[in-house]
Amino acid sequence: MIQKFYKKKKQYRNLIYGFVWLAMVFLKFIFNPGYSLRWVDCVWLVLAVLQFGLYFLEHKLAYVTIEDHVLSKYAPFPKRMNINDIVEIKKYSTNYILRSDSKEIKINPDYIKDADLAKLNSFLNGLSVKIT
Repeated sequence: MIQKFYKKKKQYRNLIYGFVWLAMVFLKFIFNPGYSLRWVDCVWLVLAVLQFGLYFLEHKLAYVTIEDHVLSKYAPFPKRMNINDIVEIKKYSTNYILRSDSKEIKINPDYIKDADLAKLNSFLNGLSVKIT
């Protein structure tokens, strides 16, 4: 069983930030013909590249994936947890916290589409663990 949950809005926000930071550097060159590259401009370029990389990473991978009894959260630093190891699920309005004996995964429901969030909630409610 493979289920992927994600929201495109967050991905496009990263893409827009990347273009804005890239535009900040290039607009300096367009409006100031004698402008030379400074260290601050290099920082803006690095931030733009990081935002583009984050966009492509999120575009390729879903935010939360459930497959082969493993729940995976793909963010800049991915986390994995076996579904059988989940001991407790805490549902807050801003976060879902899934706990096992050794790990903890926080899932932000704002990053998930409404239809997919309903699927994720039904999956989590179907688990025989303590839900608070």
